[in-house]
Amino acid sequence: MKKFLILFTCFLAYLNSFGQLPPAPPSALAGSQVALTNSINLTWTAPIGAFDGYKVYFSSPSDLLDSVKIASSATSLNISGLILNQTYTVYMKSYKLKAPSDTLRSIATTSVNILVIGLVAPTPSVDLNLVTHNTIGLRIDDTNPFESGFDIELNENGNTTILTENSGTSVFRPLTGLKAKTSYSIRVRAKGNSTPGPWSSLIFVTTKIDFPPAPVLTSDLNCPTLIHLKWTIPSRSEDIQEYILKKSYDNSTFFDLDKPALAATDYYDQTATPGQTQYYALFTRNSTGSTPSNSVAVTAQAYVNPNPPTNPISDQSNKSNNHLTIRWTNGSEDLNCRTNIRTNTYVLIKINNVGNYVEYANLPAFASSVKISNLKPKDIVDVTIFSVSDKGKFSTSVFIRDTTAGPPYPPSNPIAVLYYDALGNPAFDISWKDNSKDEDYFIVERSIDNKNFVELGKIKMNIVSFKDLTPEEATIYYYRVKAGSNTEGESAYSPVIGPFIINPSKAPNAAYGLKAKVNSGKVNLTWYDDSKREENYIVEKSLDAGVSYNLVATLGKNVTNYTDENVSAGKTYLYRVIAKNAIGSSPNSNIASVTMTGVGAVPSLVSLSIFPNPAFEVISIKAEELKFESTYTLKVFDRNNRLALNKSIKLNSNETLEIPINNLGQGLYNVVLSNGETSITKKIFKY
Repeated sequence: MKKFLILFTCFLAYLNSFGQLPPAPPSALAGSQVALTNSINLTWTAPIGAFDGYKVYFSSPSDLLDSVKIASSATSLNISGLILNQTYTVYMKSYKLKAPSDTLRSIATTSVNILVIGLVAPTPSVDLNLVTHNTIGLRIDDTNPFESGFDIELNENGNTTILTENSGTSVFRPLTGLKAKTSYSIRVRAKGNSTPGPWSSLIFVTTKIDFPPAPVLTSDLNCPTLIHLKWTIPSRSEDIQEYILKKSYDNSTFFDLDKPALAATDYYDQTATPGQTQYYALFTRNSTGSTPSNSVAVTAQAYVNPNPPTNPISDQSNKSNNHLTIRWTNGSEDLNCRTNIRTNTYVLIKINNVGNYVEYANLPAFASSVKISNLKPKDIVDVTIFSVSDKGKFSTSVFIRDTTAGPPYPPSNPIAVLYYDALGNPAFDISWKDNSKDEDYFIVERSIDNKNFVELGKIKMNIVSFKDLTPEEATIYYYRVKAGSNTEGESAYSPVIGPFIINPSKAPNAAYGLKAKVNSGKVNLTWYDDSKREENYIVEKSLDAGVSYNLVATLGKNVTNYTDENVSAGKTYLYRVIAKNAIGSSPNSNIASVTMTGVGAVPSLVSLSIFPNPAFEVISIKAEELKFESTYTLKVFDRNNRLALNKSIKLNSNETLEIPINNLGQGLYNVVLSNGETSITKKIFKY
């Protein structure tokens, strides 16, 4: 029984010993500082199973291990009275009471570390050397060891801006984008995570004056050595403390030109370079800095040639045989910039287009006329006038030509143009160049031999053409023109133009009424001209009763008579006349017969040569088989049977004799050589 009791007691002791196990620990322990106080807040999750409460253990390097008991119903705890700026290590245990003197505890939870921060106000300051018109250089000195950043409060006239900055013991923060000349208040506080500390004391800073405004620079005058600049200030003119005007010749390198007064709004640059581009910029300056205006390029005007005289005229009311008066209008001048101020006017003349221009007068700037004296009647005077400036520059010249009083100048360049009127009649349109301004009329003359001219018409001044309505076919014509003045006389003739010939349109009509009469051993022939188209009349005679005819003479147009000296006494001659032109010959005229009385002489000239033919200045005469030396009469008749040359010559057999004919006009001639007993006729053309 005793053994049983002992065993039972041991069994109860065993049950009591193993039935008192420790409780489970809490879980999910977490903690954080309460704001920026010296308190922390803990939270956890209660364990499963029975327990009677919790014991919380906490310590820091400066605060020894301490603990606190709380009821089992709690799941959070505030611990206060902690030391700031310390990291506390916290852990927990749950416990179960066994007896008043016996407690069962759980194992400890995982510990948590909680930083207990205590923030103080930082110290803000401003370096005044770093204050500009739009920036304040703020320095923040901070003793907080665990701050996470700073708040910066910037206040301008009630407008508050909060800026943030990173942490640090000495932080520089430029506050930018500020207003110039504006007072700001600034304070700073540290932050621990998102919780701010106390604000610092306020500091007050005023930003500096802004950069001065940029002027708007313009120019409205660009004289050669004077340029006018002017400017406007759009705003804030009170911020300008100084002007500096700069100049450049390449728009790159500028130099100081002057410092205009603050009240000035324009400037005259008297150092401009004529004809060159100058660049200008106006700088405004104050304590903050300087601001340039726009760059203005101004090209100074160059000195230029003076304007030439204009409207030169010859004063016709002040003109004579030996002088002219020339007037003109002086050119305008640039009186504003004086780029072309005239100092002298030169007059140069040339007379009758001989030589070069020579100076006639050097006149003062105001002169506008000159009298040119010591001239001759009808002198052609070319006048050139130009001006010289005060810079030695020359204007272009103006020219005028006039002529002293006298007969008109002869016309020139006469032209004759053949045309046919509506009825098919030929006519010449004659025109010429009028070389005078003072003629009162023109006279047109015509000739058929270039020697004897007859007046065709007299026409009024300035008319430079005339129609000759009376020319005939197969006739050579020459024309000339002269000008006339009612007071000064007539000019010389124009050059003669011609010969002009109208080609015949058909063969001429036959001559009629041919008669032959003996007179002093010669036969005088006469007939009637019935054509206007002949170029020549051919005179033929027969010694064999009309069986054959030989040429006696070739005569010109409109000739109606001829004297045949080549006749012999006792002979009977038959004559006929034929009109010819380029188209053909007319029918023969009637036959005229004549018988010479007495005994005739035998012709002494067997053969006669006249050359060259055509001839120009001389003809050569050579007699062959001359039976005896004798004196002969040489007669040359023009185509109108007018005697043009008459001289005595002496011929030897086979000798050549030269006869000058340079005084004869151009045309067809009959050369008759006779000795009183016989004669020979030859035809030549003089050109």
